[in-house]
Amino acid sequence: RSNGEIILIHHLKISHSRALDLLYPLAGRFATTYHHHDNTISFFVDCNTAGVDFVHVAADGVSVADILEPIYVLENIEGTSKTFLEVQVAKLKNRIFLACSTNISLVDGTSIWQFFQSWSEIRRGFSFDSIATSISTPPVLECWFPRNIDCPILIPKEKLSLQQLVACNQPLDPEVDVNCLLSIGVRTRLQPQLPQEYVGNIVQTGRDNESESEYGTGSNASAISNSPRFDVYGNDFGWGKPIAVTGGSASKRNGKATTSARVEKASADIEIRLSVETLQRLQNDAQFMDAASVIT
Repeated sequence: RSNGEIILIHHLKISHSRALDLLYPLAGRFATTYHHHDNTISFFVDCNTAGVDFVHVAADGVSVADILEPIYVLENIEGTSKTFLEVQVAKLKNRIFLACSTNISLVDGTSIWQFFQSWSEIRRGFSFDSIATSISTPPVLECWFPRNIDCPILIPKEKLSLQQLVACNQPLDPEVDVNCLLSIGVRTRLQPQLPQEYVGNIVQTGRDNESESEYGTGSNASAISNSPRFDVYGNDFGWGKPIAVTGGSASKRNGKATTSARVEKASADIEIRLSVETLQRLQNDAQFMDAASVIT
C-alpha cells in the first residue's frame, strides 16, 4: 500500500472513532434480561463501548461499476453477540467505496445517515492535534418511550420466532389479498414531536391490507422503504460528493421498492426488485408497456 493510502485509512479510522464518541450507543451491544417469574425476556442497550467492526480491503482490480451490483454484502442481525455497526472501506482501482451495515433494532435510516454526516464532517475537518467535541447537528440521545408504556417491555419467549423475520419472503398466493408495507418515519408525527437528531428507530410500518395471519405468512407482500429526504449525497469526506449510492441485501428482495435521493436536486430514484416471472408478465401487459420506457 502507498503512504497516501495508509494515511487515508488512518484518517478514516480516527474520524470514525471520534464520530462514535458522539453517537456512542452504536459502539455498544444489546443486553438480555431473563424474567423467570413470568417466563419473559427484555432487552436494553448496554453502552459498554465494546466497539464496532472496521474493515479495510484493497480491490485494485475492481471498479465502481463492478461494486454497484455486489455479490457479497455485509449483514448485521445479531445485536447481542455482534456489533451494531460494521464498516468496510474498499480501495478500488479508481475510487473509494464505503459500505455500512447497521442493526435496525437500534437505529433507523434517519439515525444512520446522521452518523454518516457526522463522520464525514469530522473527516473534512480532521486534525491530529484536536478532537472533535461538537458537530453541526449533534445527536439527541435521551431515552424516549410512548406514553403509558411500562419499562422494560416484556416479550414472551415463545413469541420469538424466525417466522416473523421471513414472513415477507413467502411465495405469492393468488387466494390471499396483497399487502403493501410502507416504512413511515414518525419523529415529526408524534405529539410532542421528536427532533430529527433523535438516535433510535422511530419508524412505523403501515400496510394497506391485513394478512390472513398475525405475521403475514402466506400473503402476497410488497414493501416500500428508504426516503429521498435522506441527504445521502451530502456526505463529503473531503474528496467531493459521492458519485453513487446503493443498498445491500435488504433492498434486493422480490417486491421491494427502495426510494432514494439523486445527485440532482428535487429528484428521486425508485428501485424496484421483481422476479423474472413478474417482469415477463409485465412485458406482456400492453397497458403497462404503453406507459413504460424500456432502456437497453
